[in-house]
Amino acid sequence: MSEIRVTICGEPCRLAAGATLAQAIETYSPYGQEAVICRLNGQMVRSIDDTEAHVLRDGDVLEIYPLIIGG
Repeated sequence: MSEIRVTICGEPCRLAAGATLAQAIETYSPYGQEAVICRLNGQMVRSIDDTEAHVLRDGDVLEIYPLIIGG
C-alpha cells in the first residue's frame, strides 16, 4: 500500500494514498467529534463542507482549529 506524507497540526504524518480530508480530520482532530475549521495549504475549509470528496496529496499541510460560533 502506498503512502503520502502530510503535516497535520505541525506534526509530520503518513496516511494511506487516497486518504480524504474527512478521514484526516476524524483521525487527528484534537477536538473530537466537534465541528472544526481547517486551513489546508493556506485555504480555509469547514468540516461541514464536502471533506469526504477531497483527497489529500503528498506534501499537504493541514491545521485544525475549533469552530467557534457566537460573539
